Amino acid sequence: MAPPYAETVHPVEGPYDLRQTVAELLLGRDPARAWRGGLLWFAGRWGGEAASLRITRVDEGVHVAAWGSGRDAALRASHSLVGLHDDPRAFRPEHPFVRELHARRLGMRIPRSGQLMPSLLKGVLGQLVTTRDAGSAWRALVRAHGEDAPGPGGLRLPPDPARLARLHPDDLAPLGMLRKQAAAIIRVSRVASHMEQALDMPLGPAMKRLMTVRGIGPWTAGNVVGSALGNPDAVILGDLHLPRLVGDCLAGEPEADDRRMMTLLEPFRGDRYRVVRLLHTSGIKVLRKGPLVDRPPAWGRAR
Repeated sequence: MAPPYAETVHPVEGPYDLRQTVAELLLGRDPARAWRGGLLWFAGRWGGEAASLRITRVDEGVHVAAWGSGRDAALRASHSLVGLHDDPRAFRPEHPFVRELHARRLGMRIPRSGQLMPSLLKGVLGQLVTTRDAGSAWRALVRAHGEDAPGPGGLRLPPDPARLARLHPDDLAPLGMLRKQAAAIIRVSRVASHMEQALDMPLGPAMKRLMTVRGIGPWTAGNVVGSALGNPDAVILGDLHLPRLVGDCLAGEPEADDRRMMTLLEPFRGDRYRVVRLLHTSGIKVLRKGPLVDRPPAWGRAR
């Protein structure tokens, strides 16, 4: 028998593009979320209960169907998941290039996934390695320690932090991650409820809360605050490529560092994450530097 099903339609005001809005949530091949034929499939836990969502744009607005024991909470959260809490029409940049990008992307909202622990775990796996290796390690983690999501989407639920908290770093050795990443994953999983409280905090306190755990720095916390909390002013520090992109797009300075990036983004305070998302769509490419380490070597306790 199929899991319980519920649905709703969220009305939309103003320009809106579902695909552009959720693009940041779909980076990499994630077993817990997918875009298929104009439909967004998204699995997670809301209020500790599992659910899967199927989301599509319709004439009346955004149609959301939900399966699983957490379906009602997921339906309530889906309004922000698809960015309908955000109104980009209030953003009126003076910088000519940003103004042009914004005019082209008026339908792009800032989504709030509400999935803090999955975002935090993915952020940990993104430290020091390539995007490809980080995505591979995340998929391996979900396959090994997740579970089938409810509903017909064929998705997997991200790992339950309570399960990860019981592991030893060596248990994660076969999954293609660094040992320090494995240790950080277990540490944050052991204080998951403490981390989840950041969802209801302003930007500054949320960043501080996330960084109370060893192994979580400004880069990881900034990514989480941007995607899970949907904060339009989140700033990601310590990224190898972002300062160069911001510097090139805003001032023709492809060798900009974090300090210069913050100076260039200051006129957009309140919408700095929105500006960075717009710049990612600009098509401008900067010379990319490699990861801090090569592909993670094999490690773990000798068997």
